[in-house]
Amino acid sequence: MSDVKLEYDERADAIYVPMATAEWHHQVNLDDRRILDYNENGLLIGIELLGVSNGIDVEGLPETTLLAKALTELGIAILQPA
Repeated sequence: MSDVKLEYDERADAIYVPMATAEWHHQVNLDDRRILDYNENGLLIGIELLGVSNGIDVEGLPETTLLAKALTELGIAILQPA
């Protein structure tokens, strides 16, 4: 992935990062603010980030460096892991 595309919903205070075009099958909650969406074959198709106005911990997310850069460009703080 050379460029990160973010879909920002200001009203919901959420960002969706599409990773692949495929039908959603299930999700894995990394915590209550970071969710990974997968298709039926286990391919990561998207990343849901909630409560983004409070900052986001990108540790453990795919494409960490690119994602952090894109979030910073939107004015979203990158939190350090606890």
